Amino acid sequence: MQHQEEHTTLASWALAIERALLRHDVDTKAMFAELGIDYQQLCEPEARLPTRVMWTIWHAALQQTQDDAFGLQVAQGVFPTHLNALVFALQASANIQECIERLIRYSRVVSTIGQIEFEHRGGQIILGLNAPDMAQGPWMPIDAFMALLVKFIRDFLTPEHYGLLQTVTLIRPVPDNQQAFADYFKCELQYSSACNKIVASDALLNLPLPGANSTIAKVNDQLLQDYLQKLDDQSFSLAVRKQIIAGLGKDQLTQEGIASALNMSGRTLQRKLVDEGTSFKELLDSIREELAIRYLSIGDMSISELTFMLGFVDQSSFSRAFKRWTGTTPSKYRKQHTS
Repeated sequence: MQHQEEHTTLASWALAIERALLRHDVDTKAMFAELGIDYQQLCEPEARLPTRVMWTIWHAALQQTQDDAFGLQVAQGVFPTHLNALVFALQASANIQECIERLIRYSRVVSTIGQIEFEHRGGQIILGLNAPDMAQGPWMPIDAFMALLVKFIRDFLTPEHYGLLQTVTLIRPVPDNQQAFADYFKCELQYSSACNKIVASDALLNLPLPGANSTIAKVNDQLLQDYLQKLDDQSFSLAVRKQIIAGLGKDQLTQEGIASALNMSGRTLQRKLVDEGTSFKELLDSIREELAIRYLSIGDMSISELTFMLGFVDQSSFSRAFKRWTGTTPSKYRKQHTS
């Protein structure tokens, strides 16, 4: 399991929070600015935020609204595009069972902090949210996610099937605004439970969905699989590479400095890199090599400027490193690749 600080959530989830806040006449741009959050980043389709940052947004939302049922309002106002391609894939599923299978498979697209679990026994299906790390955060994101699951299911049903949803259990304590929860879920509610789960009749499973379309489902499956692959590729060494590139040409480009930027000790950073088969020195060296070759091939930057940009103390140090990488000097390499 990931450490809580490493968990991430789709940044566009914050736009769903904003949409609900606007109904309370909250100045959301000012709120995000006060929290130190770049609003433009939230609008990037594939951007993610650390879950701890998302929690600060939820806490601020509660302060603004003073309504502990606010998470339900967020779920009610979610746009399909707030959740990447997930909603479109669910809507195009053949039946509820296929929909649940996709939800389990792709839930990490929304957030890495929780896992969807499914159980089928005794004529009932149990859909649960296993998210032990969320006990450290506010209740509202759990309320919102569970409410969203119920909304997804109800949107696929006709009114005569609404009664197939039997019980919703929540870890959270009894809310102040109990009526809002009763009005939203419209089924038996249990608070202070051992887990967050939805219990329904298994008659749901084979109900056909009105938007079933296997072609559209496959297209969105591919989009979601591609997104998860990108997410998995965001390794720790990649995070260190980004910090190194941002720090090139500045003073104090050291292992300790990069570690501090990533909120850890230099020893922890080195251990994590060793776990991925690399080291700070190797990453710095490979980045310098890649950038040197790229800029010398373009031919627009002088060798002295490139020396400074890559963080070498002098041009002779750069030349020695470059000859080690390529077997030739920077000036000879430029001539060979720009003539």
